[in-house]
Amino acid sequence: DVRFLLAELEDGSIASGLDACQICGPIGYGQDGKVAVCKNCNAPIPLDTFSFGGGCNPLPLDAEVEGNTVVVSVADLENAAAKFR
Repeated sequence: DVRFLLAELEDGSIASGLDACQICGPIGYGQDGKVAVCKNCNAPIPLDTFSFGGGCNPLPLDAEVEGNTVVVSVADLENAAAKFR
């Protein structure tokens, strides 16, 4: 299983990332208003940095918006997950 997250940013774009980070692992994130919050260390992650990686940010995951649909390829999920392992 690979959990991932999507966030709609204020400009309408979509940020995507794995529900895991290099520091805290696959514990995951919650949301508090306009920030994601690490469930392990409670670090607030501004949504505009959501898909950058580094620190306790979610690990980056490529995704594309096609109309009203967000598309994440299996290959991109596998590549992102492989970087974490």
